[in-house]
Amino acid sequence: MMGFRALAILAFALAVAAQASAQNTSTTAAATTRTEQATLSALPEEAEGFSITPFLGLGFAGDFENSPTAFGVAAGYGFTEALVIEGDLYFAPDGEQGEPTPFDSSLWSLTANLLYNFPGQTGFTPYVAGGIGLLSGTADGEDLGLPEDETSNKFAWNWGGGVKTALNDRFGLRADLRFFNGDEFAPDHWRLFGGVMIRNIGR
Repeated sequence: MMGFRALAILAFALAVAAQASAQNTSTTAAATTRTEQATLSALPEEAEGFSITPFLGLGFAGDFENSPTAFGVAAGYGFTEALVIEGDLYFAPDGEQGEPTPFDSSLWSLTANLLYNFPGQTGFTPYVAGGIGLLSGTADGEDLGLPEDETSNKFAWNWGGGVKTALNDRFGLRADLRFFNGDEFAPDHWRLFGGVMIRNIGR
């Protein structure tokens, strides 16, 4: 199941890149105009302003024994066309950990991050990202033979990157891959997501 969902989200990211690249091969001005109105392109060379990205993805590897669903929202502000500061809140409620004794766990994370966008050359905008924040994990006490659930709150860092593409002045698509460090109950893991960007809020 982990492989299927991971491949599905990666396929989404590759489709974004492929369709954006195909757009750049348009040979007439009229066709280019129609394509830019309806399909994908690199982000414009200007600050993003305020943006919100609801997302859906999965956690995997690290201390996870499965690939739990991950969902959340990122909210950011672009100071320049390259530099974005962003808050990220997400949940992974159906995790499994433990070796050799498995146990169910849930995870949530709240982080502050810095993103650096690179100019798009083939219809999309890649970026790198890193940040710090709180990672909290709760283990099922029954699975561990304990009278109550065990919770761990950890000051954690993350790093990774992704790709963005614009549909129009207000909406775009985004794929993101991050590594989060953790501890026994707030696990080390990778997170992969796809989301819809709502851009230039308030403009």
